[in-house]
Amino acid sequence: MLEVLLLQDINVLEEIEMGLDILLFDKDNKIIGQKEITLSLHEEIFNGKTKCNWSNFPYLKKLKDDYKTNIIFTDNEIKAFLDDLMGIKSFLDEGYESKLSSLIKDLDNKSVYKIHIAGD
Repeated sequence: MLEVLLLQDINVLEEIEMGLDILLFDKDNKIIGQKEITLSLHEEIFNGKTKCNWSNFPYLKKLKDDYKTNIIFTDNEIKAFLDDLMGIKSFLDEGYESKLSSLIKDLDNKSVYKIHIAGD
């Protein structure tokens, strides 16, 4: 019985994706939304077939270590981060295009003044 429970617990843990959480804030510092860079998208960006010059994506590069990530971007930094996301898009597998496009759309909102990106 104990072995069965342990195997079930392992299966549950394998199904949990621990990506990067993104909190979206307005100018009054109120949370107006939450997004996620899933573990699979994170792995595709940093460990996939992506062959790019990371110096061209300085804001995205800050997210490489998903366990240590704890970053706040405001106004112009958000725009630079969005530029990095749009720039990396052409290097990713087509299967991730909709996830990344959705994230870009949600962050590219005039109501979003600050974002806090943190690992789980």
